[in-house]
Amino acid sequence: KDRLRKFIEQTDNALETIAPEQGVHHKELALLMGRPLAIVRAALKLELQGTPAVHHGWDALHHDMDGAERLTDGFEKVLVPLRLGDSHRFNDGLVGYWQEQHASGTTLAEDFRSGDYRTKPLIMVASGDAPLYLTLVIDPRADVHITTGILPVKALHIPKPCYTRALQRIHITFLTAPVLFGTGQTALPLPREAGYHWSWLQQESNQSWTEIAQEGMVRKDAFSGLFKDHPKLWDELLRVGWLEALDTNRAKIIPSDQRKHPSLGKDFLSITDQVQAYLDSGHIIPVHTQAMFAPGQMIQEGWLKLSPSRS
Repeated sequence: KDRLRKFIEQTDNALETIAPEQGVHHKELALLMGRPLAIVRAALKLELQGTPAVHHGWDALHHDMDGAERLTDGFEKVLVPLRLGDSHRFNDGLVGYWQEQHASGTTLAEDFRSGDYRTKPLIMVASGDAPLYLTLVIDPRADVHITTGILPVKALHIPKPCYTRALQRIHITFLTAPVLFGTGQTALPLPREAGYHWSWLQQESNQSWTEIAQEGMVRKDAFSGLFKDHPKLWDELLRVGWLEALDTNRAKIIPSDQRKHPSLGKDFLSITDQVQAYLDSGHIIPVHTQAMFAPGQMIQEGWLKLSPSRS
């Protein structure tokens, strides 16, 4: 728990100093309501352009003439301090990182290092060392800067096509409680959001989750089996605008405040309440504005989820 608490604190502190320059160009809903982060792997290695410099003394020349390995005076073992991330740059997206214990990435160091170099030691690398593998937590919209002092600052980033679709597919949830529902109903006042749809999530007594969509759908085969004594009921619901056909076996449930006719034909008046209750149970219904004191009211809590509409 202490490690998790420390990780959350470091993440919150780091996000206060991250404000990507290109952030205004991203209009994904997930960015308006939160700060999605990416977990990526990186390999750090200090590479030379060619072979390392060699010793030019006479003894080194004799050594070379004898066919032995050329002397570099251990140049490839010189440690160079490397700073990963820069908390002074608002456009630096590094939140922190774990150093990997093995190249396979199966084991991470316990210490989570933040992007604030003032509180963590620098990384020491040498040109002769094997690559150093890290697992980074970053804001994908910003660069990660690498500073060595012997080379120009290097800025790395995730290409936009690699994370844009992931941001667009993130759903947003809002805790909503307490809510008073009628028996078998989910009635909520919801705004219309172009390109998005709402759904209601609630946890059942057996710890399973139920999701009820704003726009419900029924299947003709299941519906006809439930109301098999009324074979013409499906066509009647389509006629009065309670359902809208999607194909030969599926229909969209039309909210009660958007139907062409408020009631069914006289042949179906006796089962109107039963049909209405069945349709209401399959989607979020509009809230009645008039006072109602119907029996069976219950208090619920759950989450409203806003998701991109399927194209």
